[in-house]
Amino acid sequence: MSVFGLEGAVLLAALSPAAWYNIGLVVVLVALAIAGVMAYHVWHEVNEEIEPATPEELLASFEQARSEGELDDEEYARVRREIEKPASRPPASKPARRDDQAGTSP
Repeated sequence: MSVFGLEGAVLLAALSPAAWYNIGLVVVLVALAIAGVMAYHVWHEVNEEIEPATPEELLASFEQARSEGELDDEEYARVRREIEKPASRPPASKPARRDDQAGTSP
């Protein structure tokens, strides 16, 4: 006996309109819950604070490039001087955003 044969069609036809409404409602609520979780994950990823690379991390990547032959000693020395200059470093932290001004235009 097959569920998808004549017996299955009879079982589906026997469901009342209220049962179909409840089944549809459950499907919509489950889809809404899944979409909410996915939206939260996307929102969390977009608003994630990403720390800038430290001078030590930058130098490590350039040292690796030099050891692999992608940079010669002259280029490496120039890059090292630029990284070690205090003026070339970005500010330690950005100013806090005020929510009352978010999205407003001057």
